[in-house]
Amino acid sequence: KKYKGIDKFLKIAENYSNNKISFVAAGTDKDNFFKNKNIPKNLIVHDKFLSDNEVVFLIKNCKAIIMPYKSASQSGIPPLAYALCKPIIASNYSGVIEYIKHEYNGLIYKDDKELDKMINFIFDEKSYNRLEKNMKSNSFFNIFSNDRLNDSIIKLYKQFWFNEA
Repeated sequence: KKYKGIDKFLKIAENYSNNKISFVAAGTDKDNFFKNKNIPKNLIVHDKFLSDNEVVFLIKNCKAIIMPYKSASQSGIPPLAYALCKPIIASNYSGVIEYIKHEYNGLIYKDDKELDKMINFIFDEKSYNRLEKNMKSNSFFNIFSNDRLNDSIIKLYKQFWFNEA
């Protein structure tokens, strides 16, 4: 879909076409973005609805997820990526960046020049290992725990119905 920044993703792949880095664009191309486009040989396009198993397979077998979104309201990809210890490189838009602590469990960029730096960061073994270690520690995700969510809902319920603070 256009809001996911697929045009930027195509440019990213083109920039690395002489490199040993490969990219995958996965999901149904309802906007026919790739129709009549020159697809770089380092970009694999999976133009179809992906099953849960296919999504897990792709995430498990990648170095990182790139989300060059132009807008977003939410995404199910970040929690899944982190469950599989894969960092995310994301544009600076709400709906995705709430899951990312920059250079802790992923990377946030503002423009194409920064995106290029973030891709190089991911391919620096020391930097990647640090991100992976942080994700495995899981400390950042305690804010998303079920217990914390339940406590917040109970607190809101008490405030609304019983005026308790």
